[in-house]
Amino acid sequence: MINKRQNYSIGKDISVVFLDKDGTIMDGHHYWIKMIKLRGKLLLEFLQLSDDAKLRRKIESTLGIDHDNNKMKNNGPVGVMPKEFNINVLRSELSKIGHELTISNIEDIFVKADLVSSMSIEKYIKPLPGVREFLVNCYKRSITVAILSNDTSKRCELAIKVLGFDQQIKYVFGGEVINKSKKSGHLAKFAMDKIGIKSDKVLNVGDHPNDIAMGINAKINKNVGVLTGLSRLESFSDINCSIIENFNNFTFCND
Repeated sequence: MINKRQNYSIGKDISVVFLDKDGTIMDGHHYWIKMIKLRGKLLLEFLQLSDDAKLRRKIESTLGIDHDNNKMKNNGPVGVMPKEFNINVLRSELSKIGHELTISNIEDIFVKADLVSSMSIEKYIKPLPGVREFLVNCYKRSITVAILSNDTSKRCELAIKVLGFDQQIKYVFGGEVINKSKKSGHLAKFAMDKIGIKSDKVLNVGDHPNDIAMGINAKINKNVGVLTGLSRLESFSDINCSIIENFNNFTFCND
């Protein structure tokens, strides 16, 4: 059951905040559309089919681009599911149309895309409204902030540095840390163990139901969905969480 309200007040009992990355602290649509197009370009080069516009669109759509609205699809898979899942989906779809690639082929292309994009990462990253102020407020109040993402830790750390959030964000836990789906809660449990914190002291924030499911499955009872990413309000209809429009809706109990 969702609880939508204009503001969410963070109580004095919270000492750690878990944040998703894409769609939560940075514009996931902007980032992933550019990344998917780069992956598609490199894949077509590998297949020696750089001029095949139909295949390019097929690759981009398979990985999650909604071309009609120039945004990411609500369910990705990119930006929602782990990289291994996305690679398998892409391999399967390409096989159906006669392009047989190995998992290793696609992994290498994704790694190359990471390297290429890292050289101009500032073009891929845009902060979302209210995030900077939120992080500064957490830092002033000695609230520890950690990123929990399906993306790799290295990519998360690079994005955080480019955004200028590296002073306020203390921990980064990427998808490679735990070989489990994010919604299973294992990543959150791992993070709590590493930080040395109990679940009743944690606030979990994300833009997708999987982020909230992660918190619930890790026994975190304060979970907030933010409508700045891939999901709409109705996406959270079957989940017990609070909903805010963006980070400007956060307040602190002693403000």
